[in-house]
Amino acid sequence: WTQIYTGWQDFPLWYLPLSVLLYLFAHDTWFYWSHRWMHRPRLFRSMHAVHHASRPPTAWAAMSFHPYEALTGAFVIPLLVFVIPIHAAMLGLVLAVMTVMGVTNHMGWEMFPRRLVHSRLGGWLITASHHQRHHEEYRCNFGLYFRFWDRVCGTDKGLSSAV
Repeated sequence: WTQIYTGWQDFPLWYLPLSVLLYLFAHDTWFYWSHRWMHRPRLFRSMHAVHHASRPPTAWAAMSFHPYEALTGAFVIPLLVFVIPIHAAMLGLVLAVMTVMGVTNHMGWEMFPRRLVHSRLGGWLITASHHQRHHEEYRCNFGLYFRFWDRVCGTDKGLSSAV
């Protein structure tokens, strides 16, 4: 039923990193739009404010959310395994990246080297200093992994100087 496979020869080897990027981009797309939706005043007060109550945000804040918010985000990866083929090891990598990025983006200090954060590539990645700006201003920087949707939708407000 799922598109999870275990044979290394089931798809070309070049598809392994592509599948990871597809999952991360699809998850980031869902996260951006659902996260932005949860910042509507009524939904923010009833659900997402639980997450923003951690002031300043810490690594624990990454896992601090209302149960309804948890449900909103919890079905994306399980849905993707029925749609996009992925090797079991690459799915494990996606889940590890998801966890590590969620935690490190809330730590209050930058995990990535300054040269990367301020590079052309870093300009497309969500980092702790980028997500810190979201916790300072609330109406910007909604992405999880990439700044693509923030840039397309005009919600990218850059990096926080606090991190």
